Amino acid sequence: MKSLSAPLLALLATTTLAQAQTADQPMYVSGDLRFDYADTNGGDADLAQIDISLGLRMGAPGGNPLGFELGIKGYESAEFDLSDYALFPTLWVETGYGKFSVGAPRSALADRIETPRFGGSRIADPLLDGALNTTEALATLGDQSFYGLRYDGTFGDYDVGASWHHFDNNADTLTAVVARDLGAFDFALGVELIDAPGLNEENLLATLGYDAGQYGGRFTWGQSGIVGDTDGVALEGFYKPFDPLTLGASWGRIDAGSDPHILGVSAEMEFLTNGYAGVGYVDAEDADNAATAWVGWKLDY
Repeated sequence: MKSLSAPLLALLATTTLAQAQTADQPMYVSGDLRFDYADTNGGDADLAQIDISLGLRMGAPGGNPLGFELGIKGYESAEFDLSDYALFPTLWVETGYGKFSVGAPRSALADRIETPRFGGSRIADPLLDGALNTTEALATLGDQSFYGLRYDGTFGDYDVGASWHHFDNNADTLTAVVARDLGAFDFALGVELIDAPGLNEENLLATLGYDAGQYGGRFTWGQSGIVGDTDGVALEGFYKPFDPLTLGASWGRIDAGSDPHILGVSAEMEFLTNGYAGVGYVDAEDADNAATAWVGWKLDY
């Protein structure tokens, strides 16, 4: 398996450099560093995550901005015996017809529709990626080399995106998504097609969110062709009694076997502007209940 140590060291060095840049510099960093822990009836679990993008934006003749971006996404877990990551190096150019990327771009679908967090925890992210973000699961967890193309644009009031990836096991994936921001409301619809030797499936995702600042919620529906056309729905809500504290509640149902339900509650506190820490509890039918905790740092420089 690929070790996370090398990209982590590069990340720390680059992040330190990025924080020293002023706002008018072309370098940018965005993403998240996070560690989750869960104590269940059957034992405990841990998951460290890196999901960041390092970029350089430049001008070009004719006034079209262009640049280079390196994405790093990875998981490490002693309990799950997991230590894998993927690099997403991409060249991009912005034109009057949209943004075009070539190299190894991120999935357009995964960038716009986030999978639910039950009880505030992300410890199930590798499993959810495998079911609903197959492109990034193949890259991050499948130990596959890959390349691809991506397009992002705006048509009227709608944002659209599409990406194509080819993996060295002869798998091809195609994602497409359309989204719109309606002030406090937003919605997005997406599809992911997977064509591999002996496999031809699709994943479908839809989400509708409401954010009034102090409170809000989100509905997400997904159908995973990778997991036998399994359907799932999730409802998430949040409330901020005061600015640094966010209280959350979540409910989900998976159309598999006995249609198990998942309930979760959480509390998360922000600190030092970009830091956050939280605790939660997840009550799941046909699975171990879990008390969860996490700490993370958001990168936005």
